[in-house]
Amino acid sequence: MTKRRLLLGLWCLLTFAIYPAQARLYKWVDDQGVTHYGEVIPPEFANKSRSKLSAEGRVTETQQVLSPEQRKAQEAALQQQALQDAALQEQKRHDAALLGSYSNVGEIDAAKSRSLQQIDGLISSMVAQIKINQNRLTTLQAEEAQYRSNKTPAPASLLEEMRDTANRILKKRADLDKLRQDRNATDARFEADKTRFLQLTGAH
Repeated sequence: MTKRRLLLGLWCLLTFAIYPAQARLYKWVDDQGVTHYGEVIPPEFANKSRSKLSAEGRVTETQQVLSPEQRKAQEAALQQQALQDAALQEQKRHDAALLGSYSNVGEIDAAKSRSLQQIDGLISSMVAQIKINQNRLTTLQAEEAQYRSNKTPAPASLLEEMRDTANRILKKRADLDKLRQDRNATDARFEADKTRFLQLTGAH
């Protein structure tokens, strides 16, 4: 083993001695751990880490080639860092807007009250519309039941209106659920803004 290393070292010295100053020499290690030198890296070693050597044999540049797992981990880390940076910038923007919009927590409470009142108005309107459509559906169902009791086919227009009214009720109920979710989100957002405002200003 020692003899092999001596021969390898002698070969390197001879190689560096005969290479012109402008020549590029690379060093890389194969899968068996054998070190190679050459001006051109063979394609089968393109995915291996390598070092660029000067004519004197000094390492002037090292290129680490990452494994697929390492690249995946690196990309994930970069993506996570980008998300964190974006969140930080968004927090700074929001803080600036918060301080520029309110001078005290009372103003935040007043803005919250106005927003909730608007949503409450929409909720009341939606509840009323659902009630109207539900009453209409009840009337239509009663008419359809009368036809059935008389063993007479109900008109197609009646059945169609029943379907349309039932579908309209389903949609309005979904819209109502969305409005209620928006109300909860709005309330939580203003409360979070108030907490953050107190943190930024040190007010009590």
